Amino acid sequence: MDLELQTRARELIPTEQLLLSASQNNSCSIDDVEPRDFLRELLIWFKSEFFKWADDFVCKTCGGKMVAFSNDQPQIDEMNDGSANVVEIYQCKTNKTHPLYRFPRYNNPRKLLETRLGRCGEWANCFTLFLVSAERHTNQPWFDACRLIMDWTDHVWCEVWLKDKHNDQKLWVHCDPCEVQLDKPLLYESGWNKKINYIMAYTVPPRSLYQKLDNTTKLVTVDIQDVTWRYTQKFSEVQSRRNMIRESVLAYKLADIHTNAIRNWSLNNNPADIDQKPYCWDSVIDELVSFLHPSKCNDQLPGRQTGSLEWRQARGELGQTSLSVEPLLKGSKCIITPSNSELQSGIFHLRYNSALNIYQRPYYSNDSNSDNNNNAKTDTDVVLEFQCSTNSPKANNQESTKLIENARKTGLYGWQSMVYQWRNIFRKVELDWHMVYLAREEDSKPSEDGIIIWMLDLRNTNYRVGKVSIFTNMVCHSTDCHARFVLCSGEYPVNSSNSGQEENKNPQSVPNSCLCLQPGSASLFNSESMIGSDFLTLKARLWNDDESTGKSSVAWQQAQLFRQKVHLLSVSIFLFLS
Repeated sequence: MDLELQTRARELIPTEQLLLSASQNNSCSIDDVEPRDFLRELLIWFKSEFFKWADDFVCKTCGGKMVAFSNDQPQIDEMNDGSANVVEIYQCKTNKTHPLYRFPRYNNPRKLLETRLGRCGEWANCFTLFLVSAERHTNQPWFDACRLIMDWTDHVWCEVWLKDKHNDQKLWVHCDPCEVQLDKPLLYESGWNKKINYIMAYTVPPRSLYQKLDNTTKLVTVDIQDVTWRYTQKFSEVQSRRNMIRESVLAYKLADIHTNAIRNWSLNNNPADIDQKPYCWDSVIDELVSFLHPSKCNDQLPGRQTGSLEWRQARGELGQTSLSVEPLLKGSKCIITPSNSELQSGIFHLRYNSALNIYQRPYYSNDSNSDNNNNAKTDTDVVLEFQCSTNSPKANNQESTKLIENARKTGLYGWQSMVYQWRNIFRKVELDWHMVYLAREEDSKPSEDGIIIWMLDLRNTNYRVGKVSIFTNMVCHSTDCHARFVLCSGEYPVNSSNSGQEENKNPQSVPNSCLCLQPGSASLFNSESMIGSDFLTLKARLWNDDESTGKSSVAWQQAQLFRQKVHLLSVSIFLFLS
């Protein structure tokens, strides 16, 4: 990982955006963002915006699905450009005479910055490059050290040298970019039901060595450690599966590798830099001692989330919990409170644009003294009206960039930013159909519902709800899938079961004056049902009928919220109170 490559990777990281998100999610200033918090945002960005999972390949001739056919040796350019060791060959399932598709399994992170496609090996390789490259504004690295972790039962992830969550002591922390999981070392054994045997850590050499070492020398500066015991609670079972090499021989070999790595570090570096954790012998000893105490986890860990359902089933990595445990609600429990300008104007207006993935609050203002302008249109309103009346692609690009930057500055970027809690929801972009919407996570089972909850609080103000309007776009592509909004005055029981009974009740019979919206129903316009309320809860839910379970592998995609064209910048009203 030479310095030029690091610079290239660093330029791709939206550092300002990630810092802003981290500061908002942790209620701190940008200067006080901790590496662990920045890493969490880096993981989310990497999976949701940068890298793509290599799963279903499409035939370029007919658009049909392609299936695995064979493996092939890499061509010269595939080896030279991307260090590919193997190439997967895919064949059109509909017509075998159509051209085959080659999928080189690249190992070179330089090439992966271009392709941005792969499975766990490519994901971990590329993400490790970002870990090494990420810098603060002071040009200091965000992370002191990182590792590439290889599981001999076929998975790859990372570890990062971070402060412990409970004290200031630093240690190696599990980090999986495919699953967006941080500090969950038992994920594979307890969640995926993996039968692990050997898990090895390859430590990236100290950063100050990169300019001094050639490619040959760099190989002998990579330290290797056996970290299997961090990832298991079943020591005896794992030990019974470790039969590839005698433990004494393995320990001797790893100690020799570490000694050689330190020797090469010392020859090419300031000894003071490598005589510190995590590069010294003391760190190795501390890590070995920590393995005497099995990792603990009180969370219910999920089965594997990335990859098609069929692929995960074939690998036996769905896990036991995925069959019986309802997914937990996520989110920062954000409760929306109107600003002074919104209160003084007597209007709260929240809208969401799925194409840009931003919220907008046209009557919101940080300037509490601008009383004369409370009812005036904002710059955002003017821009949106302009976009509705122009077809200029150039104007769309310019204005969309402006809108996104404004949303990032005001904490309105990303559908999660205004949400109290959610589960099993993601933003889907259809590059072939040029559509975007919120749906259940890819390859979710038909029995797994998706939920989003927004909350609005007026209790600490002298204002109360008057009329309520809700306009939104819900789409259901089959008769056994459903999408529904429920608006309630008061705090909604967010931990209620997913049976859907509360949504199916008649609005008049539901406590706290609940109203329901579903595809085909009339929009809620100037309703007076919530008059006098000081707290509103809006819950969206996507689900399938129980009897449909197992019938469709694309059930997750059939119920959609906020569906619109990818390049459409105009938005309809989402929630409007007066």
